[in-house]
Amino acid sequence: MTHASGTQRVVCFVIDHLQAGYLGTYGNTWFSTPQIDRLASESVVFDQAFLNSPHLQDFYHALQTGNPFAFSKQPNHTEKLLPTWLSEQGVQSCFLTDETKLREASPWADAWQNWIEVDLTASTAPAESWEETELSQFFAIATETLLEQDREAGDTPLLYGVHCGALGRCWDAPLADREAFLDDAEDEEELISDVFEAPSFHFAKDFDPEERLALQRAYAAQVRVLDSCLGYFVDTIQQLDQQRPTLFLFLSPRGYPLGEHQAVGMPAGLHEELIHLPCFLRLPAAEKALTRSDQFIQPHDFAATIAEALAPSEKHFLEKGINLLQALERPEYELRDRVYLQQAENEASLRTAGWYYHETRQNVEASVCDPQPTSLAGDITPPDRSDDPPIRELYVKPDDRWEVNDTLDRAHEEAEAMQELVLEHQAYLRGEGNSLRKLPEILRIEVF
Repeated sequence: MTHASGTQRVVCFVIDHLQAGYLGTYGNTWFSTPQIDRLASESVVFDQAFLNSPHLQDFYHALQTGNPFAFSKQPNHTEKLLPTWLSEQGVQSCFLTDETKLREASPWADAWQNWIEVDLTASTAPAESWEETELSQFFAIATETLLEQDREAGDTPLLYGVHCGALGRCWDAPLADREAFLDDAEDEEELISDVFEAPSFHFAKDFDPEERLALQRAYAAQVRVLDSCLGYFVDTIQQLDQQRPTLFLFLSPRGYPLGEHQAVGMPAGLHEELIHLPCFLRLPAAEKALTRSDQFIQPHDFAATIAEALAPSEKHFLEKGINLLQALERPEYELRDRVYLQQAENEASLRTAGWYYHETRQNVEASVCDPQPTSLAGDITPPDRSDDPPIRELYVKPDDRWEVNDTLDRAHEEAEAMQELVLEHQAYLRGEGNSLRKLPEILRIEVF
């Protein structure tokens, strides 16, 4: 793996609740995100990254064990924690977060040699400038901590993990950033949201579109602040990369719904606005820059990728995950033909190149474990699905990006095939079976 050899640093920066649809790299034309676009121009961009579960505990379990779900009962399954294993190989590790509840909900926290919590005072009013926002304060701390950890590491390889939850907690962008989205003829008082804490609720079916638009503007203003903050951090990555080869992974563990399917914040159903993850992989010396990958990837692939970058001899993390560095060597080869997603015990979905199948067994709003946008609650073991029939939906992909045209009534055979695969995945995760069958011919389309 020539492009990964010699990597001395891996920086994994996780921005919670960053919706892919608000980034220019992923098709947003409403406003520009120049710093994120700059990072994309130096990186491999993964267009088909999807979550396993919308809960942080599950995301980090996957990222640090290489196992997609914490409840997996697959035969011969053993877990290693990536930071612990890397420490045994002589790699120094540090984790920085502004999510103070993350440690108490995370049995893997002690695997990191250094765990740093930043308790920033949440703003309840707009900042005067983007430099005064909570996001900006956190990025400044994250940058300084990276430099400090790098100095302490010296010639020792370093894994630096960062988790930023501010985007799903505090919307303190300057009012001018929200007002920038107004047309001259519009009434500012009605169309500028006065919400400065990330909201969590469900719109009624007959909601006022202007109310949703105001929230979208408020969120867009936060994304613009994030974009401004990212520039200096990427500059720092470039400078460090010139000294020692540095791999930079920038991603989100889940999006932020803004009424696309009535939900705002969490809880929310497994739809595009929540499940599609922005994912950028900047290789040392920006190798393979301007590359886009259509491979299906999920959080458990990052464990295999980080292990390969810092300790290429370790193969344990490849048992369930895919080494993304290897995927780049063979872009014409389909590494995964589907992704399975689950939320709690009542909601599951399956994504293939041509279809997205979604099923729920009761009202998601009433059943998700924790209604807060910073939910850390984990999934539980898939039940024996002999109860009432689920509510099912089927969408054509990639045409129906935002899942608005349910084709279940017109594609019965495809829906049945997708449901069978969901049941098969659930049985597999319960330990009933050692492998998954290939995608049926009726569901396959040629994309590679």
